[in-house]
Amino acid sequence: MKKVDVLFQEWNKPDSPGCVVAIIKDGRIFYKHAYGMADLEHNIPLTTTSVFDVGSMSKQFTAFAIALLEQQGKLSVNDDIRKYIPELPDYGKPITIRQMIYHTSGLRDYDTLMRLAGYNMQNDTPDDDILSIIARQKKLNFMPGDEHLYSNTGYFLFSILVKRLTDMSLRQFADENIFKPLGMKNTHYHDDHTVLVKERAMAYDALKDAKYRIEMSLLDDVGDGGVYTTVEDLYLWDQNFYNNKLAGGNEFIERIVARGILANGDKIDYAYGLGIMDYKGLHTQVHGGAWMGYRSFMVRFPEQKFSVAVLANVDSVNTFGLVYQVADIFLADQFKEEPRKPASKVKPVKISQKLLQEKTGTYRNTTTGNFWQLEAKKGKLLVTTTTGVSFTFVPVSKTEFQSVNAHYRMKASFEQKDNKNIMHVSLEDEVYYEFEPVVLVNPVPEELTHYTGEYFSEELQVKYTVLFKDNTLFLSVKYDPEQLPLQPTLQDEFTVSGLIFKFQRNNSNHITGFSLDTGKVKEIVFKRL
Repeated sequence: MKKVDVLFQEWNKPDSPGCVVAIIKDGRIFYKHAYGMADLEHNIPLTTTSVFDVGSMSKQFTAFAIALLEQQGKLSVNDDIRKYIPELPDYGKPITIRQMIYHTSGLRDYDTLMRLAGYNMQNDTPDDDILSIIARQKKLNFMPGDEHLYSNTGYFLFSILVKRLTDMSLRQFADENIFKPLGMKNTHYHDDHTVLVKERAMAYDALKDAKYRIEMSLLDDVGDGGVYTTVEDLYLWDQNFYNNKLAGGNEFIERIVARGILANGDKIDYAYGLGIMDYKGLHTQVHGGAWMGYRSFMVRFPEQKFSVAVLANVDSVNTFGLVYQVADIFLADQFKEEPRKPASKVKPVKISQKLLQEKTGTYRNTTTGNFWQLEAKKGKLLVTTTTGVSFTFVPVSKTEFQSVNAHYRMKASFEQKDNKNIMHVSLEDEVYYEFEPVVLVNPVPEELTHYTGEYFSEELQVKYTVLFKDNTLFLSVKYDPEQLPLQPTLQDEFTVSGLIFKFQRNNSNHITGFSLDTGKVKEIVFKRL
Protein backbone atom coordinates (compact mmCIF):
# COMPACT_ATOMS: atom_id res chain seq x y z
CA MET A 1 0.00 0.00 0.00
CA LYS A 2 2.90 2.33 -0.69
CA LYS A 3 0.80 4.55 -2.95
CA VAL A 4 -1.65 5.13 -0.11
CA ASP A 5 1.07 5.69 2.48
CA VAL A 6 2.70 8.33 0.27
CA LEU A 7 -0.50 10.39 0.39
CA PHE A 8 -0.29 10.50 4.20
CA GLN A 9 3.47 10.74 4.69
CA GLU A 10 3.24 14.44 5.64
CA TRP A 11 1.65 13.44 8.97
CA ASN A 12 3.54 10.20 9.57
CA LYS A 13 5.95 11.55 12.18
CA PRO A 14 6.24 11.61 15.98
CA ASP A 15 5.83 15.37 16.44
CA SER A 16 2.64 15.90 14.43
CA PRO A 17 -1.06 15.14 14.76
CA GLY A 18 -2.33 13.12 11.87
CA CYS A 19 -5.03 10.90 10.48
CA VAL A 20 -6.34 7.38 10.16
CA VAL A 21 -7.53 5.79 6.92
CA ALA A 22 -9.69 2.73 6.31
CA ILE A 23 -10.23 1.31 2.83
CA ILE A 24 -13.25 -0.99 2.57
CA LYS A 25 -13.52 -3.33 -0.39
CA ASP A 26 -15.96 -6.17 -1.06
CA GLY A 27 -17.23 -6.40 2.50
CA ARG A 28 -13.95 -6.23 4.40
CA ILE A 29 -11.39 -3.70 5.53
CA PHE A 30 -8.85 -4.03 2.74
CA TYR A 31 -6.35 -1.64 4.33
CA LYS A 32 -6.21 0.45 7.49
CA HIS A 33 -3.42 2.57 8.86
CA ALA A 34 -2.74 5.38 11.30
CA TYR A 35 -0.32 8.25 10.72
CA GLY A 36 0.91 10.70 13.35
CA MET A 37 0.05 11.26 16.99
CA ALA A 38 -3.17 11.11 18.99
CA ASP A 39 -1.74 13.13 21.88
CA LEU A 40 1.33 15.34 21.46
CA GLU A 41 1.67 16.09 25.17
CA HIS A 42 1.91 12.45 26.16
CA ASN A 43 3.52 11.05 22.98
CA ILE A 44 0.63 8.72 22.22
CA PRO A 45 0.44 7.63 18.57
CA LEU A 46 -2.75 7.30 16.60
CA THR A 47 -4.07 3.80 15.96
CA THR A 48 -6.92 2.40 13.89
CA THR A 49 -8.98 2.27 17.10
CA SER A 50 -8.41 5.95 17.96
CA VAL A 51 -11.67 7.79 18.63
CA PHE A 52 -12.47 11.03 16.75
CA ASP A 53 -15.25 13.60 16.81
CA VAL A 54 -16.59 13.35 13.24
CA GLY A 55 -18.54 16.62 13.29
CA SER A 56 -21.20 16.84 10.60
CA MET A 57 -20.66 13.24 9.54
CA SER A 58 -22.93 12.67 12.56
CA LYS A 59 -25.93 13.83 10.54
CA GLN A 60 -26.33 10.48 8.80
CA PHE A 61 -26.75 8.77 12.18
CA THR A 62 -29.25 11.40 13.33
CA ALA A 63 -31.27 11.10 10.13
CA PHE A 64 -31.21 7.32 10.50
CA ALA A 65 -32.60 7.70 14.04
CA ILE A 66 -35.46 9.82 12.72
CA ALA A 67 -36.18 7.22 10.04
CA LEU A 68 -36.25 4.51 12.73
CA LEU A 69 -38.79 6.53 14.72
CA GLU A 70 -40.97 6.70 11.63
CA GLN A 71 -40.52 2.95 11.12
CA GLN A 72 -41.68 2.48 14.72
CA GLY A 73 -44.80 4.55 14.01
CA LYS A 74 -43.86 7.37 16.38
CA LEU A 75 -43.77 10.12 13.75
CA SER A 76 -44.11 10.88 10.05
CA VAL A 77 -41.45 12.82 8.20
CA ASN A 78 -44.32 14.79 6.67
CA ASP A 79 -45.29 16.11 10.12
CA ASP A 80 -44.99 19.81 10.91
CA ILE A 81 -42.06 20.16 13.32
CA ARG A 82 -44.21 22.49 15.47
CA LYS A 83 -46.28 19.43 16.40
CA TYR A 84 -43.32 18.37 18.54
CA ILE A 85 -41.51 21.68 19.13
CA PRO A 86 -44.28 24.31 19.39
CA GLU A 87 -41.79 26.94 20.58
CA LEU A 88 -40.83 27.51 16.95
CA PRO A 89 -42.55 30.43 15.18
CA ASP A 90 -45.34 30.02 12.67
CA TYR A 91 -43.80 31.20 9.41
CA GLY A 92 -47.06 30.92 7.49
CA LYS A 93 -46.14 27.59 5.94
CA PRO A 94 -45.39 24.33 7.81
CA ILE A 95 -41.81 23.14 8.10
CA THR A 96 -41.79 19.36 7.81
CA ILE A 97 -39.35 16.92 9.35
CA ARG A 98 -38.55 15.76 5.80
CA GLN A 99 -37.50 19.29 4.81
CA MET A 100 -35.23 19.51 7.85
CA ILE A 101 -33.57 16.22 6.89
CA TYR A 102 -32.86 17.51 3.38
CA HIS A 103 -31.81 21.05 4.44
CA THR A 104 -34.74 22.54 2.53
CA SER A 105 -36.52 23.96 5.60
CA GLY A 106 -35.20 27.52 5.28
CA LEU A 107 -34.27 27.57 8.98
CA ARG A 108 -31.30 29.81 9.69
CA ASP A 109 -28.18 27.99 10.84
CA TYR A 110 -28.08 28.04 14.63
CA ASP A 111 -24.29 27.71 14.87
CA THR A 112 -23.89 30.91 12.86
CA LEU A 113 -26.61 32.66 14.87
CA MET A 114 -24.93 31.78 18.15
CA ARG A 115 -21.57 33.10 16.99
CA LEU A 116 -23.13 36.33 15.73
CA ALA A 117 -24.83 36.73 19.11
CA GLY A 118 -21.52 36.40 20.94
CA TYR A 119 -21.55 32.81 22.13
CA ASN A 120 -18.24 30.96 22.25
CA MET A 121 -19.13 27.65 20.63
CA GLN A 122 -16.11 25.98 22.21
CA ASN A 123 -17.89 26.24 25.56
CA ASP A 124 -20.89 24.28 26.75
CA THR A 125 -24.16 25.94 25.76
CA PRO A 126 -27.48 24.69 27.18
CA ASP A 127 -29.98 23.28 24.69
CA ASP A 128 -32.51 25.82 25.97
CA ASP A 129 -30.26 28.74 24.96
CA ILE A 130 -29.93 27.36 21.44
CA LEU A 131 -33.65 26.64 21.15
CA SER A 132 -34.38 30.16 22.40
CA ILE A 133 -32.32 31.87 19.70
CA ILE A 134 -33.82 29.62 17.01
CA ALA A 135 -37.32 30.49 18.23
CA ARG A 136 -36.55 34.25 18.10
CA GLN A 137 -35.93 34.20 14.35
CA LYS A 138 -38.67 36.17 12.61
CA LYS A 139 -37.77 35.08 9.10
CA LEU A 140 -36.52 32.05 7.22
CA ASN A 141 -33.73 32.08 4.66
CA PHE A 142 -36.41 31.00 2.15
CA MET A 143 -39.85 29.41 2.20
CA PRO A 144 -39.81 25.71 3.17
CA GLY A 145 -39.16 23.43 0.22
CA ASP A 146 -38.13 26.20 -2.18
CA GLU A 147 -34.35 25.88 -1.92
CA HIS A 148 -31.57 23.72 -0.52
CA LEU A 149 -29.17 25.39 1.92
CA TYR A 150 -27.14 23.45 4.45
CA SER A 151 -28.24 24.26 8.01
CA ASN A 152 -27.30 22.67 11.32
CA THR A 153 -30.53 23.83 12.94
CA GLY A 154 -32.80 21.03 11.77
CA TYR A 155 -30.45 18.33 12.98
CA PHE A 156 -29.98 19.98 16.38
CA LEU A 157 -33.77 20.14 16.72
CA PHE A 158 -33.92 16.41 15.99
CA SER A 159 -32.06 15.77 19.26
CA ILE A 160 -34.86 17.61 21.10
CA LEU A 161 -37.49 15.78 19.06
CA VAL A 162 -36.04 12.37 19.96
CA LYS A 163 -35.99 13.22 23.66
CA ARG A 164 -39.60 14.45 23.66
CA LEU A 165 -40.86 11.41 21.77
CA THR A 166 -38.92 8.66 23.52
CA ASP A 167 -37.91 10.05 26.93
CA MET A 168 -34.39 9.08 25.91
CA SER A 169 -31.52 11.30 24.90
CA LEU A 170 -30.31 10.97 21.32
CA ARG A 171 -27.25 9.25 22.74
CA GLN A 172 -29.37 6.65 24.53
CA PHE A 173 -31.68 6.12 21.56
CA ALA A 174 -28.79 5.68 19.11
CA ASP A 175 -26.94 3.36 21.49
CA GLU A 176 -29.98 1.12 21.83
CA ASN A 177 -31.21 1.22 18.25
CA ILE A 178 -28.11 1.74 16.08
CA PHE A 179 -24.67 1.44 17.64
CA LYS A 180 -25.06 -1.60 19.91
CA PRO A 181 -27.04 -3.68 17.37
CA LEU A 182 -24.28 -3.08 14.80
CA GLY A 183 -21.47 -3.80 17.25
CA MET A 184 -20.14 -0.23 17.11
CA LYS A 185 -18.65 -0.44 20.60
CA ASN A 186 -16.50 2.68 20.30
CA THR A 187 -19.20 5.00 18.95
CA HIS A 188 -21.52 7.36 20.82
CA TYR A 189 -23.05 10.83 20.78
CA HIS A 190 -20.76 12.80 23.09
CA ASP A 191 -23.37 14.81 24.99
CA ASP A 192 -21.34 15.21 28.20
CA HIS A 193 -17.86 16.68 27.87
CA THR A 194 -16.89 15.45 31.35
CA VAL A 195 -17.17 11.78 30.34
CA LEU A 196 -13.88 9.99 29.76
CA VAL A 197 -13.33 8.51 26.30
CA LYS A 198 -10.78 5.73 25.98
CA GLU A 199 -8.33 6.14 23.09
CA ARG A 200 -9.65 9.60 22.23
CA ALA A 201 -7.47 11.53 19.80
CA MET A 202 -6.90 15.10 20.96
CA ALA A 203 -7.64 17.77 18.34
CA TYR A 204 -5.23 20.49 17.26
CA ASP A 205 -5.05 23.77 15.41
CA ALA A 206 -2.04 23.96 13.10
CA LEU A 207 0.07 27.09 13.63
CA LYS A 208 3.09 28.32 11.72
CA ASP A 209 6.49 26.63 11.93
CA ALA A 210 5.06 23.16 12.59
CA LYS A 211 3.61 24.18 15.93
CA TYR A 212 0.19 23.26 17.29
CA ARG A 213 -2.29 24.21 19.96
CA ILE A 214 -5.17 22.21 21.40
CA GLU A 215 -8.47 22.91 19.62
CA MET A 216 -11.19 21.06 21.53
CA SER A 217 -14.81 21.81 22.39
CA LEU A 218 -16.83 21.55 25.59
CA LEU A 219 -20.10 21.72 23.65
CA ASP A 220 -22.55 19.02 24.72
CA ASP A 221 -25.23 19.72 22.10
CA VAL A 222 -25.59 16.94 19.53
CA GLY A 223 -27.64 15.96 16.50
CA ASP A 224 -25.97 18.10 13.89
CA GLY A 225 -22.66 16.78 15.22
CA GLY A 226 -21.27 15.16 18.31
CA VAL A 227 -20.67 11.56 17.23
CA TYR A 228 -17.40 10.05 18.43
CA THR A 229 -16.27 7.01 16.45
CA THR A 230 -13.41 5.07 14.86
CA VAL A 231 -12.64 3.96 11.32
CA GLU A 232 -13.25 0.36 12.38
CA ASP A 233 -16.74 1.20 13.64
CA LEU A 234 -17.41 3.14 10.44
CA TYR A 235 -16.71 -0.09 8.57
CA LEU A 236 -19.58 -1.76 10.49
CA TRP A 237 -21.83 1.20 9.67
CA ASP A 238 -20.81 1.07 6.02
CA GLN A 239 -21.72 -2.60 5.69
CA ASN A 240 -25.23 -1.98 7.01
CA PHE A 241 -25.98 -0.11 3.79
CA TYR A 242 -25.61 -3.39 1.90
CA ASN A 243 -27.32 -5.66 4.43
CA ASN A 244 -29.53 -3.67 6.79
CA LYS A 245 -29.69 -5.34 10.21
CA LEU A 246 -31.65 -2.60 11.97
CA ALA A 247 -35.14 -2.18 10.50
CA GLY A 248 -37.07 -2.36 7.27
CA GLY A 249 -34.54 -4.29 5.22
CA ASN A 250 -33.07 -2.90 2.03
CA GLU A 251 -36.21 -0.87 1.27
CA PHE A 252 -35.39 1.17 4.35
CA ILE A 253 -31.88 1.84 3.05
CA GLU A 254 -33.25 2.83 -0.36
CA ARG A 255 -35.33 5.47 1.39
CA ILE A 256 -32.29 6.67 3.33
CA VAL A 257 -30.18 7.24 0.21
CA ALA A 258 -32.93 8.73 -1.99
CA ARG A 259 -32.27 12.31 -3.07
CA GLY A 260 -34.53 15.03 -1.74
CA ILE A 261 -36.94 16.91 -4.00
CA LEU A 262 -37.72 20.64 -3.97
CA ALA A 263 -41.22 22.06 -4.23
CA ASN A 264 -40.66 22.69 -7.96
CA GLY A 265 -39.78 19.02 -8.54
CA ASP A 266 -36.02 19.48 -8.85
CA LYS A 267 -33.90 16.83 -7.17
CA ILE A 268 -31.09 17.87 -4.83
CA ASP A 269 -27.79 16.12 -4.13
CA TYR A 270 -28.67 15.31 -0.52
CA ALA A 271 -30.42 12.42 1.21
CA TYR A 272 -30.71 11.40 4.88
CA GLY A 273 -27.51 13.01 6.14
CA LEU A 274 -25.61 11.97 3.01
CA GLY A 275 -24.49 13.78 -0.10
CA ILE A 276 -25.57 11.89 -3.22
CA MET A 277 -23.48 12.66 -6.29
CA ASP A 278 -21.26 11.27 -9.00
CA TYR A 279 -17.47 11.20 -8.97
CA LYS A 280 -15.72 10.53 -12.26
CA GLY A 281 -18.93 8.99 -13.54
CA LEU A 282 -19.45 6.70 -10.53
CA HIS A 283 -22.32 7.00 -8.03
CA THR A 284 -21.27 7.98 -4.49
CA GLN A 285 -22.74 8.54 -1.02
CA VAL A 286 -20.63 10.97 1.00
CA HIS A 287 -20.36 13.25 3.99
CA GLY A 288 -17.65 15.09 5.84
CA GLY A 289 -17.20 16.92 9.09
CA ALA A 290 -15.14 19.77 10.53
CA TRP A 291 -15.41 20.68 14.19
CA MET A 292 -12.68 22.44 16.14
CA GLY A 293 -9.44 20.62 15.20
CA TYR A 294 -11.17 17.47 13.92
CA ARG A 295 -11.65 16.75 10.23
CA SER A 296 -13.43 13.77 8.67
CA PHE A 297 -14.71 12.49 5.35
CA MET A 298 -16.14 9.22 4.07
CA VAL A 299 -17.17 8.22 0.57
CA ARG A 300 -19.05 5.08 -0.48
CA PHE A 301 -19.15 3.76 -4.05
CA PRO A 302 -22.10 1.37 -3.58
CA GLU A 303 -21.98 -0.22 -7.03
CA GLN A 304 -18.28 -1.02 -6.60
CA LYS A 305 -18.73 -2.02 -2.92
CA PHE A 306 -15.83 0.28 -2.15
CA SER A 307 -15.52 2.93 0.58
CA VAL A 308 -12.82 5.15 2.06
CA ALA A 309 -12.90 6.86 5.46
CA VAL A 310 -10.31 9.36 6.68
CA LEU A 311 -10.43 10.81 10.20
CA ALA A 312 -7.97 13.51 11.30
CA ASN A 313 -7.14 15.36 14.50
CA VAL A 314 -5.66 18.55 13.04
CA ASP A 315 -7.47 21.23 11.06
CA SER A 316 -4.85 21.44 8.29
CA VAL A 317 -5.73 18.00 6.88
CA ASN A 318 -7.88 18.04 3.74
CA THR A 319 -9.76 14.80 4.38
CA PHE A 320 -12.01 15.54 1.38
CA GLY A 321 -9.10 15.53 -1.04
CA LEU A 322 -7.34 12.56 0.56
CA VAL A 323 -10.40 10.33 0.35
CA TYR A 324 -10.74 10.90 -3.38
CA GLN A 325 -7.02 10.51 -4.02
CA VAL A 326 -7.24 7.09 -2.37
CA ALA A 327 -10.26 6.26 -4.53
CA ASP A 328 -8.29 7.32 -7.61
CA ILE A 329 -5.69 4.66 -6.85
CA PHE A 330 -8.17 1.79 -6.59
CA LEU A 331 -10.89 2.76 -9.07
CA ALA A 332 -8.89 4.41 -11.83
CA ASP A 333 -9.75 1.69 -14.36
CA GLN A 334 -13.48 2.19 -13.71
CA PHE A 335 -13.66 5.97 -14.00
CA LYS A 336 -15.16 7.54 -17.10
CA GLU A 337 -12.71 10.43 -16.74
CA GLU A 338 -9.03 10.62 -15.92
CA PRO A 339 -8.31 10.66 -12.18
CA ARG A 340 -7.69 14.15 -10.87
CA LYS A 341 -4.15 15.41 -10.72
CA PRO A 342 -2.88 16.94 -7.48
CA ALA A 343 -2.78 20.72 -7.77
CA SER A 344 1.01 20.73 -7.54
CA LYS A 345 1.21 18.69 -10.78
CA VAL A 346 -1.02 20.94 -12.87
CA LYS A 347 0.74 22.04 -16.06
CA PRO A 348 -0.09 25.68 -16.81
CA VAL A 349 -0.16 27.09 -20.32
CA LYS A 350 0.99 30.52 -21.41
CA ILE A 351 -1.64 33.05 -22.44
CA SER A 352 -1.16 36.64 -23.50
CA GLN A 353 -1.06 39.41 -20.92
CA LYS A 354 -4.04 40.97 -22.72
CA LEU A 355 -6.19 37.85 -22.23
CA LEU A 356 -5.09 37.61 -18.62
CA GLN A 357 -5.78 41.28 -17.93
CA GLU A 358 -9.32 40.96 -19.33
CA LYS A 359 -10.16 38.61 -16.47
CA THR A 360 -8.96 40.85 -13.65
CA GLY A 361 -11.18 42.94 -11.42
CA THR A 362 -13.73 42.34 -8.69
CA TYR A 363 -16.30 39.55 -8.91
CA ARG A 364 -19.27 38.83 -6.68
CA ASN A 365 -20.54 35.32 -5.88
CA THR A 366 -24.19 35.40 -6.97
CA THR A 367 -25.08 32.81 -4.30
CA THR A 368 -23.14 33.87 -1.20
CA GLY A 369 -22.59 37.56 -1.97
CA ASN A 370 -18.86 37.28 -1.23
CA PHE A 371 -16.32 39.12 -3.37
CA TRP A 372 -13.16 37.91 -5.10
CA GLN A 373 -10.46 40.30 -6.30
CA LEU A 374 -8.48 38.98 -9.29
CA GLU A 375 -5.08 40.47 -10.13
CA ALA A 376 -2.77 39.49 -13.00
CA LYS A 377 0.82 38.75 -12.05
CA LYS A 378 3.55 36.76 -13.80
CA GLY A 379 1.12 34.90 -16.06
CA LYS A 380 -1.21 33.95 -13.22
CA LEU A 381 -4.33 35.29 -11.51
CA LEU A 382 -3.88 36.13 -7.84
CA VAL A 383 -7.17 35.78 -5.96
CA THR A 384 -8.02 37.57 -2.71
CA THR A 385 -11.42 36.92 -1.12
CA THR A 386 -13.45 38.89 1.40
CA THR A 387 -13.44 35.82 3.64
CA GLY A 388 -9.70 36.25 4.14
CA VAL A 389 -8.54 33.47 1.79
CA SER A 390 -5.88 34.02 -0.88
CA PHE A 391 -4.74 31.64 -3.61
CA THR A 392 -3.56 31.51 -7.21
CA PHE A 393 -5.25 30.48 -10.45
CA VAL A 394 -2.98 29.28 -13.26
CA PRO A 395 -4.25 29.11 -16.86
CA VAL A 396 -4.76 25.64 -18.31
CA SER A 397 -6.35 27.08 -21.50
CA LYS A 398 -7.33 30.53 -22.79
CA THR A 399 -10.53 30.52 -20.75
CA GLU A 400 -9.89 27.95 -18.01
CA PHE A 401 -7.87 28.18 -14.81
CA GLN A 402 -7.06 25.88 -11.90
CA SER A 403 -5.98 26.63 -8.33
CA VAL A 404 -2.49 25.58 -7.28
CA ASN A 405 -2.18 26.65 -3.64
CA ALA A 406 -5.75 26.60 -2.32
CA HIS A 407 -6.96 24.29 0.44
CA TYR A 408 -9.42 22.73 -2.04
CA ARG A 409 -9.07 22.07 -5.76
CA MET A 410 -10.89 24.73 -7.75
CA LYS A 411 -11.44 25.36 -11.43
CA ALA A 412 -12.52 28.63 -13.02
CA SER A 413 -13.82 29.31 -16.50
CA PHE A 414 -14.90 32.56 -18.13
CA GLU A 415 -17.65 33.34 -20.63
CA GLN A 416 -19.13 36.50 -22.12
CA LYS A 417 -22.75 37.00 -21.09
CA ASP A 418 -24.72 40.21 -21.62
CA ASN A 419 -21.43 42.01 -22.29
CA LYS A 420 -20.09 40.83 -18.94
CA ASN A 421 -17.17 38.50 -18.22
CA ILE A 422 -18.93 35.86 -16.09
CA MET A 423 -16.71 33.53 -14.03
CA HIS A 424 -17.84 29.96 -13.23
CA VAL A 425 -16.04 28.25 -10.33
CA SER A 426 -16.19 24.59 -9.31
CA LEU A 427 -14.99 23.34 -5.93
CA GLU A 428 -13.62 19.77 -6.06
CA ASP A 429 -15.88 19.20 -9.10
CA GLU A 430 -18.83 19.01 -6.70
CA VAL A 431 -19.96 22.56 -5.80
CA TYR A 432 -20.51 25.19 -8.46
CA TYR A 433 -20.73 28.99 -8.19
CA GLU A 434 -21.23 31.84 -10.62
CA PHE A 435 -19.42 35.15 -10.17
CA GLU A 436 -20.36 38.40 -11.89
CA PRO A 437 -18.06 41.42 -12.30
CA VAL A 438 -18.86 44.46 -10.17
CA VAL A 439 -17.41 47.91 -9.65
CA LEU A 440 -16.59 48.68 -6.04
CA VAL A 441 -17.49 52.04 -4.53
CA ASN A 442 -15.00 54.22 -2.66
CA PRO A 443 -16.89 56.53 -0.29
CA VAL A 444 -15.15 59.68 0.94
CA PRO A 445 -14.59 59.97 4.72
CA GLU A 446 -17.52 62.36 5.19
CA GLU A 447 -19.89 59.80 3.63
CA LEU A 448 -18.58 57.08 5.92
CA THR A 449 -19.52 59.04 9.04
CA HIS A 450 -23.21 58.70 8.08
CA TYR A 451 -23.07 54.99 8.98
CA THR A 452 -21.72 55.38 12.52
CA GLY A 453 -23.88 54.54 15.52
CA GLU A 454 -25.29 51.68 17.57
CA TYR A 455 -27.46 48.97 16.05
CA PHE A 456 -29.52 46.32 17.86
CA SER A 457 -30.90 42.96 16.70
CA GLU A 458 -33.97 41.62 18.49
CA GLU A 459 -33.41 38.21 16.93
CA LEU A 460 -29.86 37.91 18.25
CA GLN A 461 -30.32 40.09 21.35
CA VAL A 462 -27.00 41.77 20.63
CA LYS A 463 -25.75 45.29 19.92
CA TYR A 464 -23.21 46.13 17.21
CA THR A 465 -21.44 49.51 17.06
CA VAL A 466 -20.10 51.12 13.88
CA LEU A 467 -17.18 53.49 14.55
CA PHE A 468 -15.23 55.89 12.34
CA LYS A 469 -11.52 56.41 12.86
CA ASP A 470 -8.48 56.83 10.65
CA ASN A 471 -10.80 57.42 7.67
CA THR A 472 -12.19 53.89 8.05
CA LEU A 473 -15.38 52.35 9.41
CA PHE A 474 -14.93 49.71 12.11
CA LEU A 475 -17.34 47.17 13.54
CA SER A 476 -17.23 46.86 17.32
CA VAL A 477 -19.07 44.11 19.16
CA LYS A 478 -19.20 43.92 22.95
CA TYR A 479 -18.18 40.27 23.09
CA ASP A 480 -15.15 40.75 20.79
CA PRO A 481 -12.31 43.10 21.83
CA GLU A 482 -11.09 43.35 18.24
CA GLN A 483 -12.51 46.12 16.07
CA LEU A 484 -12.99 44.89 12.51
CA PRO A 485 -12.48 47.24 9.53
CA LEU A 486 -15.54 47.40 7.27
CA GLN A 487 -14.62 47.31 3.60
CA PRO A 488 -16.99 49.21 1.27
CA THR A 489 -18.18 47.15 -1.69
CA LEU A 490 -21.37 48.38 -3.38
CA GLN A 491 -23.59 51.36 -2.53
CA ASP A 492 -24.53 51.15 1.18
CA GLU A 493 -22.83 47.75 1.45
CA PHE A 494 -19.80 46.73 3.47
CA THR A 495 -18.08 43.44 4.22
CA VAL A 496 -15.68 41.95 6.74
CA SER A 497 -14.72 38.33 7.50
CA GLY A 498 -17.46 36.91 5.30
CA LEU A 499 -20.16 39.16 6.82
CA ILE A 500 -22.16 41.34 4.43
CA PHE A 501 -23.80 44.48 5.82
CA LYS A 502 -26.54 46.11 3.72
CA PHE A 503 -27.58 49.46 5.19
CA GLN A 504 -31.11 50.82 4.75
CA ARG A 505 -32.22 54.44 4.41
CA ASN A 506 -35.56 56.16 5.04
CA ASN A 507 -37.31 58.68 2.79
CA SER A 508 -35.09 61.41 4.22
CA ASN A 509 -32.01 59.44 3.13
CA HIS A 510 -30.97 58.76 6.73
CA ILE A 511 -29.50 55.40 7.74
CA THR A 512 -32.07 53.46 9.79
CA GLY A 513 -30.41 50.07 10.14
CA PHE A 514 -28.83 47.23 8.24
CA SER A 515 -29.42 43.61 7.33
CA LEU A 516 -26.67 41.07 7.89
CA ASP A 517 -25.96 38.13 5.57
CA THR A 518 -23.36 35.44 6.04
CA GLY A 519 -23.58 32.15 4.19
CA LYS A 520 -26.17 30.05 6.02
CA VAL A 521 -27.93 33.04 7.61
CA LYS A 522 -29.66 35.70 5.55
CA GLU A 523 -31.21 39.09 6.34
CA ILE A 524 -30.74 39.40 10.10
CA VAL A 525 -32.26 42.80 10.93
CA PHE A 526 -30.41 45.39 13.02
CA LYS A 527 -32.15 48.67 13.85
CA ARG A 528 -30.31 51.89 14.58
CA LEU A 529 -30.66 53.05 18.17
